[in-house]
Amino acid sequence: MRKDIFKKTYNLPECTADLPQLSLFTLLGFLEDIAIAHAEAMGIGFQNSIATQTFWVLTRQKLTMNHWPQVGLIEIQTWSRPLISISATRDFEIFYNNEKIGDCSTRWMVLDVANRRPARPIFDPEKVFTRGDYVLPYDAEKVPIHSDAEVIKKLKVQPSDLDLNQHVNNTKYGQWLTNLVSERKEYAGFLRGYEVNFISETHLGDDVVLEAKELSTAPFSTAFQGRRLSDQQLLFAAQLTSSI
Repeated sequence: MRKDIFKKTYNLPECTADLPQLSLFTLLGFLEDIAIAHAEAMGIGFQNSIATQTFWVLTRQKLTMNHWPQVGLIEIQTWSRPLISISATRDFEIFYNNEKIGDCSTRWMVLDVANRRPARPIFDPEKVFTRGDYVLPYDAEKVPIHSDAEVIKKLKVQPSDLDLNQHVNNTKYGQWLTNLVSERKEYAGFLRGYEVNFISETHLGDDVVLEAKELSTAPFSTAFQGRRLSDQQLLFAAQLTSSI
């Protein structure tokens, strides 16, 4: 059994008329869950964070999908690439009925609890196994910022948006955007790609302005970004790509 690849199986939630297939929000939750489970298994999870007074944050993510299943089980496989400086890369592959239906690459960083600044990861090298024989053919890159994006919605951060680090959980940004897509039919289609950069922390009570700009129509590609209303601080930049 390979120690560098971690696997976990997930039941797909029951489909409804409003949610006829696996959603982006649910899949992002699965990816977060298996990343946490693998980190715990390698001794760099929650307990290590308490001991070192640090915590992991997701800074970049790129997901590609060619199928969104409706029922059954999916298997997710994940691994860490060799650590470079203070940035860590984790890859995922998603399988349904033994066929690969998607993959995802993520970039992570450790922050100091006290000052929220980057810190060097502290771990036991004998417990952390990285994969060197294969990586995904892409990385989670920088998402462009668009100064001419149109304001399309405002929202206030709720307690249910937060995680244990008291900032908006990464999955919630995906939920905000998919909710926006469902409200505005011009963004609808078969979701094939999701990219996001998390730029600043978003906290309880923040008023967030969501902006969008259409980039192309073949395939359909739309840029989204969010700003804090009080100081116009850019919080995240994302891009959704879909097809009919």
